[in-house]
Amino acid sequence: MQTNQAAATAEIWRPDPDRFLDPIEYIRVEHERQQEICGLLESALASAPDDPSRADLDAVLHYVVEEMPNHILDEEEGLFPLLEERCRPDDGVRDILELLRLEHDVDRELAARVRDSLQALLDARPFGDPEGFLRDCYTFVETQCRHLAWENEVVLPIARIRLTPEDRESLGRSMATRRNIDYPD
Repeated sequence: MQTNQAAATAEIWRPDPDRFLDPIEYIRVEHERQQEICGLLESALASAPDDPSRADLDAVLHYVVEEMPNHILDEEEGLFPLLEERCRPDDGVRDILELLRLEHDVDRELAARVRDSLQALLDARPFGDPEGFLRDCYTFVETQCRHLAWENEVVLPIARIRLTPEDRESLGRSMATRRNIDYPD
């Protein structure tokens, strides 16, 4: 059943260019995707640590290699600078954005370790420390969930209030360009 879920998840996640017209909603939907990926990873490791579903691990690997870097750039190069420009000091966003940037650094480091071990596992190659791999995977899931909570509960609601239509268009265009997708006109 997990294999079908992973295939369906991978199939669903082909960005429709029209989604970039509302980039804040697009980011929220990406956050749902991240939660699905974390669930796949946890499920694959918990249900069969010696023989997890290849489709689930392929979906996680695809996310870590292809989707996560773009998502982080969407936030760090697009959303966060716009929020810093538009938010008022009493919004209390600057400290949260700094924390999220620091967490992105941790995300990148953990993602690289998870990626390398997942690829070795999928290639049936030895990958060093299996216990370290499991620890990294569970830490990755934990940090992603905490990070998403801050973004969904604090950052995105403020972005909906503070970003102008021009900001949203600029953000949507940059997100589409990052993925080699034509922005809808």
